[in-house]
Amino acid sequence: MTRIFSLAIGVALALALVVGFGPGVASGAPADCDDLSEYENQSDYRGCLVENTTPEQLTSYVHTDPSNLTQKQIDAVYAVSPSHDDEFGLNETQQSHITDWMMWEQVGLEPGWYGETATPTRADLDEQTETATPTDRADRLETEIRERVEGTETANDTGNVTGQRIDPNVVLTDWSHSAGTFTLELYNDRARPVKLTITESTQGEEGSYQFAIREERLLQGHTTIRFGTMVQSGESSVSLTTAQSRDMGQGVGVSTGKPSNNPFESFGGTSGVLSGVALAMLMSAAAAGWVVWQEESGVIRA
Repeated sequence: MTRIFSLAIGVALALALVVGFGPGVASGAPADCDDLSEYENQSDYRGCLVENTTPEQLTSYVHTDPSNLTQKQIDAVYAVSPSHDDEFGLNETQQSHITDWMMWEQVGLEPGWYGETATPTRADLDEQTETATPTDRADRLETEIRERVEGTETANDTGNVTGQRIDPNVVLTDWSHSAGTFTLELYNDRARPVKLTITESTQGEEGSYQFAIREERLLQGHTTIRFGTMVQSGESSVSLTTAQSRDMGQGVGVSTGKPSNNPFESFGGTSGVLSGVALAMLMSAAAAGWVVWQEESGVIRA
């Protein structure tokens, strides 16, 4: 009897551990994480948000007006998707809703499905997946975003900040390059974060090759980003875009340029050196002709 009782207690404790500390289940909420400024880098901050966000909380945030959420709740959505979509078991429609919500949070474009249901069931999501094709959604978003951007987004301006403008609100203020790494200084005038896409654009050798792409969230104010690239023939380059700049059909490129292989660069290039040599030869020939003429004149006089 004692052995059976002990075995029962052991099983109960094991079940409690599985329920309380099972994998993939958050034990808190995004509010349990410290502020971003308390972390050494954004990766640690995002990791905490992922660990303290449940799929149910994520669904609730995505079906809530971003203006009614805390900054940590907003950051939690970006921390989870798309990097942890599989871990959170998100299907295509849920991922589509998250994309719509991100567009809502960044541009202010309210999704058409908002208000239909705060917590859609799996059957609802599967049905929506069958009826709404990615092409239809892309076309609708493209039209609505263009109308929204042209109508309202130019209201905010970067004021006196100088640099290369990526979109009406984001400016590349400065950059530097060292040992294959770009250091980019950017300024975001918007009160809400803006997603910046950095794409390695260094021209590779002939044939196919891979290049790096990274997305960064720019909070309001100044942000410094470091991005490593390959170096080809002494040149490195990257391109910078935001959702708004892509809708406007533009972006900003940063390049170190190709170093010159001309050893005569300091002397005005090859043409400068050849011109100098030709001029020197011409002057030498003229001087020799003058000497011969003088000698001939002297013989005649004698």
